[in-house]
Amino acid sequence: MDQRMVNGAIILIHGFWSSPDTWAKLIDRIEADDELRSLRVHAFGYESPKLRMPLTPARIPDYNDIAQTLATLYSVQLQSEPRVAIVTHSQGGLILQRFLAWMLNEGRGRELTRLKMVVMLSCPNEGSEYLRSFRAAARFHRHPQARELGVLTKEAAESRRTVLRQVVNARGVDERQCPIPFHVYSGRTDNVVTRTSAQSAFPSVGALAGDHFSILDPDAPGNLTFSTLRKHLLDDLGSPPPAAADGTAEASRTGSTGRAIEFRTLIDHHVEGFIGRKFVFDRIDEFLGRHDRGYFAVEGVPGIGKTAVIANLVRHRSYVHHFNVAAMGVNSFEQFLGNVCAQLVARYDIRTTATVSDFRRDGAALSELLREAGTKAAAAGERLVVAVDAIDEVGDPGAGRNVLFLPPDLPQSVYFVLTVRPDELALRTSAAYSKFTIDPLSADNRRDARAYLGERISGTRLGRDLAALGVRLDDLLDASSNAARATSCICTTFSRRLRKTPPTTATLSDSPKGLRSTTKITGDACAPGYGRQRGNDP
Repeated sequence: MDQRMVNGAIILIHGFWSSPDTWAKLIDRIEADDELRSLRVHAFGYESPKLRMPLTPARIPDYNDIAQTLATLYSVQLQSEPRVAIVTHSQGGLILQRFLAWMLNEGRGRELTRLKMVVMLSCPNEGSEYLRSFRAAARFHRHPQARELGVLTKEAAESRRTVLRQVVNARGVDERQCPIPFHVYSGRTDNVVTRTSAQSAFPSVGALAGDHFSILDPDAPGNLTFSTLRKHLLDDLGSPPPAAADGTAEASRTGSTGRAIEFRTLIDHHVEGFIGRKFVFDRIDEFLGRHDRGYFAVEGVPGIGKTAVIANLVRHRSYVHHFNVAAMGVNSFEQFLGNVCAQLVARYDIRTTATVSDFRRDGAALSELLREAGTKAAAAGERLVVAVDAIDEVGDPGAGRNVLFLPPDLPQSVYFVLTVRPDELALRTSAAYSKFTIDPLSADNRRDARAYLGERISGTRLGRDLAALGVRLDDLLDASSNAARATSCICTTFSRRLRKTPPTTATLSDSPKGLRSTTKITGDACAPGYGRQRGNDP
């Protein structure tokens, strides 16, 4: 199978009383690896001496000093890097969290979208009793970094809460939040930072062989740190080579199984600013928990947010996926079969003699790959979920055939989550099959729409003008059953009227009829002067 290419940079942050040299052996392994050698490695250094020499003009930097220096490295020196990973050891993880919290508090969450992965090794997230005792014995209470390491300071604890709330569990991208995958590991025999402290409340955790220091030594017996790091870098930073002109991945002349279609830009677009839809995710989870295999279809009118649901499932749950986008020419069964089959082969390390031509011919190869991948997923106690968006944008499959040649029979632990317009999916299957319609007028959808509109206009000139007019969000929702349409209507029509009518005399009834219309709105850009301009209104 073709090698994945890793295009990006990696920042390595050392710990207390240490230096960039602590990463030397891991850097050697990265530079010698065929798939990682293109990574640009930056071993981030900062002053962490044992003692401050008296009568010197220099001081020992505290966490805030170091975090803001890291922000400068990320924003200036690495501003052209498309993807960045950060790996930390010990105190370095606390510095990283201070950096992320500072960026978010400064309203710079959108700048963090280039940060694709974090790995923290032996980070004292809950403090270190060992270091606390050592600090007391050595009288290091004046060391600005040592003060943070024993029992965590209030500021360190607040940084961790910010990261957990606005990064690890973020539901979208805006000025104050940005989802980033965190992989957190403790050292199996680490007596400096315990497993409880290292893993803390992070959801994706594990233990690696080694104590607090040998965890960084790839030559130590049983050490798996480099192998683990390599896997995360390939999964989170690895990207396939450019796709062929028809939107599909091109097979090599040697019978390659092909490469998956890259949907990262589309996913980023629909994840950014995403709000709500918990009621949809709850119904999906309910179906997955109730059945051992099956199809679940999310139905909804155009513009209701079906693609955003699939994009967020892919981003946060890493589902195998395919997006049908007629405007891009990606809406054929051949593209779907080739893309999903390539993902299954790569993700589940399936050995097959089949080629791209075999995958794209009909549904037989997909069924066989699902059987093998489903067996591996079940053995690991996992589900194999394939998320497919916009089934309705695919042409008629012909009499007796399922759209996209979807298999009528599914192996155990295999599921499909589909999105489609109402009443446009006829599926023949022996597996469990359920539909859920997002009703634009439902209380759940209205609550999400209200939150969405509130986020879009909060703190903007438009929001203030609407408030001056006495216009409530519920008035706007009454004008349109769809949040995206209502927002477009507000931005493209009502704001024009406001520019002609003084805010003190205009009323909702004075607005153009478009505000109350539910006809299709093709644009979603706000009129000039009514964008998100916090603090710098013209």
